[in-house]
Amino acid sequence: MAINMPVVVLILSLSGPWAGTALAAAASKAAVETKVRQAAEDPEIVKINGTAIRQSEFQDRLLQEYGQVVMENMINRVLLIQEAKSRKIAADPADIEKKISAFKSQFPNDEALDDLLKSRGDTLESLHADIANQLTVEKLVAQATGITATDKEVREAFDKNKENFTIPPTRHLRVIWVKTKAEAEEIVAKVKAGADWNALAAERNIAPSKKFVPSGDYGFRAQSELPSEIGKPAFAMKVGETKALQSKAGHHVMQVLEAKPAQAADFEKIKPHLREAVLNKKLTAALPEFVKGIREKADIQFLGPQKGKKQ
Repeated sequence: MAINMPVVVLILSLSGPWAGTALAAAASKAAVETKVRQAAEDPEIVKINGTAIRQSEFQDRLLQEYGQVVMENMINRVLLIQEAKSRKIAADPADIEKKISAFKSQFPNDEALDDLLKSRGDTLESLHADIANQLTVEKLVAQATGITATDKEVREAFDKNKENFTIPPTRHLRVIWVKTKAEAEEIVAKVKAGADWNALAAERNIAPSKKFVPSGDYGFRAQSELPSEIGKPAFAMKVGETKALQSKAGHHVMQVLEAKPAQAADFEKIKPHLREAVLNKKLTAALPEFVKGIREKADIQFLGPQKGKKQ
């Protein structure tokens, strides 16, 4: 009897005048649990005046509007890598490392680089793979089509764009952002009195970029790279001068460490980069036709919403 008791209790609890209430409560609890589970699996990602957009809605719209383009690009990429492997073509490891080093050089430190990669859902490993694939495809198309960038083409590109290659005057700047004009003037006085800039920057700088540039040293900058209310006075300052300035972003203490005059374009210096640019432009133009030829020989089967479709 003891073994059957739970069954008897359950039957009694679901009979009589309270049966409907118990079943309704159970159904209500189940509904709530379902909603909670659905909310966890498909969260709201934005609300506009109380109207929510769920993650699934956003993803569905992305798929509808851009899914086909993304899919085609992914197919083409796989086909190109497969073709390169079949021809035993691979990027030179030295070229890969050169590209990665050039990319890293754009960041003041490793932390800044890591933050960007994380924001894109990438890692150094995936960056390495992407660059390797890119260089492999370029090498594949160049070898398959016989495309090159001749000295004549490189020189012509230089002559047509010489003004764009001229380096404008630059200033080596250090900047500390503060909240008030009084703070800026106080720091200027301390710097002029011999206070250590780096110590002041560590203590007083409130710039969003402080995490990446603790000393506020932004290196050489052209006037066009700066807000007009900062650029004009900065380029009027003398080397070694420290001054309090104000912009739309707030108050700043700026110091000019060095100045470089404008530099005329040097063909020999930029020749390797220009050759690469000319070659890439020609490869990009040839790529669609090359991919078309590969696709014509490929067995592509769509297994998702377009199941059964072949191309």
